[in-house]
Amino acid sequence: MLLPTDTLSVEDLGETTAALDLGILMTVETGRELRGSDINNIGDDTLFTWIVPGGLTLAAGPDIRITAKDGKSFDLDLDDAVAVGELVELINAKTSVEGGVSGDGDSLVIVDSAGGDGEVKVESIGGSQAAEQLGLVGSSGGTQLVGKRLVGDLGSVPLERLDGGRGVDRGMISISDRRGREEVLDLTDRSIGTVGDLVAEINSLDNVEVSAGISAENDAIILFDTSGLPFRVFGKEFLAAHVVAASILVASVVGVYILVNRPRVAGFLVEVEGELRKVSWPTRREVWGSTLVVLILMLVLSAYIFLVDFVLANIFRGLF
Repeated sequence: MLLPTDTLSVEDLGETTAALDLGILMTVETGRELRGSDINNIGDDTLFTWIVPGGLTLAAGPDIRITAKDGKSFDLDLDDAVAVGELVELINAKTSVEGGVSGDGDSLVIVDSAGGDGEVKVESIGGSQAAEQLGLVGSSGGTQLVGKRLVGDLGSVPLERLDGGRGVDRGMISISDRRGREEVLDLTDRSIGTVGDLVAEINSLDNVEVSAGISAENDAIILFDTSGLPFRVFGKEFLAAHVVAASILVASVVGVYILVNRPRVAGFLVEVEGELRKVSWPTRREVWGSTLVVLILMLVLSAYIFLVDFVLANIFRGLF
């Protein structure tokens, strides 16, 4: 028999790290929502063809020109570069600028370390469109130029391209809802190709009451436990347990009302009230006196038992 656990959890089974790679390897002990970590980003392993289907539009020679704040320019030839990491290496080979990925993992960044009064500027040259396609074209008066967002709809991203191209180690994952029911999801099934396919597969599970979706920020998978969803009454949420308790209370009140209004029961209660009026209740002084006698007697008995126990313990300790 499965018992409620009050936790929503996702675990990896075996030696694979599918749940970890999907950003949902976690347990939620309070609340019903499990929000995964950011997996929709670019990284060194992100191929240009993933950003621009069909590949970048390149020139016969250099493709991108970077002008630093001190006015010096550097040209980049992307003919042999196929991934973001290779582009970053080309940029970092220059002495006054550095390239990288933004902190949120959504875009490319150029940082100027040379100083100067000019602007950091990036443009395509020689008929290339690489700077535009990589979201880098533009200028900035500050020390860095942050490119445009390059990540797309998470639902359409293949599992192998998630998290900057690191992908997912396909294997078995376990999903458990708050009622203690568990379902195993097999990600070795290649029909689950994209995040959207994965979400649909989770939503089709029968043994657990869990629904899946994509975060509003379009960067993570979200699981929501739908087991024992609260009832809504006048806009207020009440759990099933609250409804049951309220029903028992109402039934009890109605039952008592019906019972006391029956003639035989009512007559009995009247007689009980009459007998209680005949009882001679002690005064406050008498109650206080009786209570004091009981307390003193308890203290005397406690002291006597302690003394006897202490004496006997010392006698037997001396004998043995």
